[in-house]
Amino acid sequence: MRKLLSRILSLSIGTKLTLTFITLICITSVPLSFVVVELSERIFYENILKSLRENIASEEFQLRYYIINRDYWSLFKFVKGLAQKKSVYEAAVVDETGKVLAHSDPQRFPIGSKYKVNGDINYLIPGLGSEVGSVILTLDRESIWAEFKPIKLLLMFSALPFTMLSLLLGVLISYRIKSRLSKIRSSIEQVRKGDLKGLNRVEFLEKDELQDFSDFLFESIEALKNYYQNMDYAQKFYMSILNSINEIVFVVDEEGRIFYANDKVKSLGYEINELVGLDLKNLIETQSALMEGNGQSYREVFVKGKEKNIPALMGIARYGDWNVITLIDISERKEMEDRIRKMELFSTLGEMSANFAHELKNAMLPLNLLTPVEELSEEDVKVIRRSISRMGKLVNMFLNFARPSPIEMVKFKLSVMVNEVISLVEMKAKDKGVRISKVVEEAELVSSKDMLEIILINLLSNAIDAVGEGGEVGLKAYLRGSVLHIEVWDKGEGIPEDKVYKIFEPFYTTKENGSGLGLSIVLRNVYLLKGNVEVESEPGRGSIFKVHIPVQGVQDEEHTPG
Repeated sequence: MRKLLSRILSLSIGTKLTLTFITLICITSVPLSFVVVELSERIFYENILKSLRENIASEEFQLRYYIINRDYWSLFKFVKGLAQKKSVYEAAVVDETGKVLAHSDPQRFPIGSKYKVNGDINYLIPGLGSEVGSVILTLDRESIWAEFKPIKLLLMFSALPFTMLSLLLGVLISYRIKSRLSKIRSSIEQVRKGDLKGLNRVEFLEKDELQDFSDFLFESIEALKNYYQNMDYAQKFYMSILNSINEIVFVVDEEGRIFYANDKVKSLGYEINELVGLDLKNLIETQSALMEGNGQSYREVFVKGKEKNIPALMGIARYGDWNVITLIDISERKEMEDRIRKMELFSTLGEMSANFAHELKNAMLPLNLLTPVEELSEEDVKVIRRSISRMGKLVNMFLNFARPSPIEMVKFKLSVMVNEVISLVEMKAKDKGVRISKVVEEAELVSSKDMLEIILINLLSNAIDAVGEGGEVGLKAYLRGSVLHIEVWDKGEGIPEDKVYKIFEPFYTTKENGSGLGLSIVLRNVYLLKGNVEVESEPGRGSIFKVHIPVQGVQDEEHTPG
């Protein structure tokens, strides 16, 4: 078996292709012939069934009349005519109970006998509301297959010419491929002998993969010839490039020993001959393994110089057993990043100071409004205390700027918090004759009460500023699942469409004495609580601000606003 397999594998490609064609054709054509014959038999049989059904259908009206009137003689003549067809073995007409009304062989099945044969065709004869009987035919299968036999033989032998033609084409294609491969082989033998000058491109009539391969082979040989001619020049050229680029370049072996360094290493205070043979680890400090990564990404390292260490970006390109290390000095970039970071810190401090002043102004508003009052009520004292408490919290928040602390989450009643906020802005509203309406859900929740108060105070204060004398503003707060929804609306002049997108920017304001920080503070606090805010405004009809904030520990009594 092994010898046979070895002989087959040692055959020429043309012979193997020919044998492959013959095998494939034999494997496919014979089963395909049987499939075609089988399909033809099935179609032939189905056509016979169809023809008989159509024959019965054409006589359906007369048959219904004969069955209803029990015209046995007419029914017998009908079934006898069907039985005389070559494909029909026997035929019968039965009533709705299965009793024989007529049979092609009345001696076997007389009128009134029970007919239990299912048959190949069972054609129901419909009446008014139900079937009055049926025609049952049993086919003579031997007669049918005998009639189909000539067709079967013709189909089987018709595949033979196509098989022979396929074999002939396979042989011709195989030997054509063999002859073309021989020409390509001759060209390669010419190259092996060193005769590159006499090498010519091999052209074939067929422009297919073998022609592409021949062209590729010719072009590759021409490229190799040019490569060897220019190798010496290229080596000198690339060395000059390495010495001219503004990066430190090392060529090291697998163990990290330096084999070559470009002139840029002199910026570290070294001469090239000092570094050859030195382990690269003595020059580079890194948090990870030195030879990790590749040229696709850079990582920061520190390079040791004779006078000072410098930060650098290191990249690695691997070429077989050698590695090319590139180091980009990023000292200036590091200094610039440090300056930018300090500038951002000062900018943030400035914005924080402005926010602090704005919130402090809001907290002092009730005190300013209550200053002219000679006798303070108990409620006025509570308002003053809450304002002072808010100012203290604002001071603490500003002092914590340099050392941020986590957001303080506390449990509180939603309605109590809303009432406290309204009491802080109520004096401002009364001063303008503005009425504040509210719809607040009775519920307990866990969130940052201080930040929610800041959000509500700024939204209500803006709403009061937006309406004229005797105007109306409103607040609605409710829970849906674990999300707190706050809506603050006013019936003022509204916000022009081209200015809506600007209102949350710091220091943007349309009010004469406004700071432009209220809504930016609202947005910042909403984002810190992982929520979002929407605004809907129509010029001339007012605005509504909708805040949605996820909360914890939701507990409610009726869970409906009241």
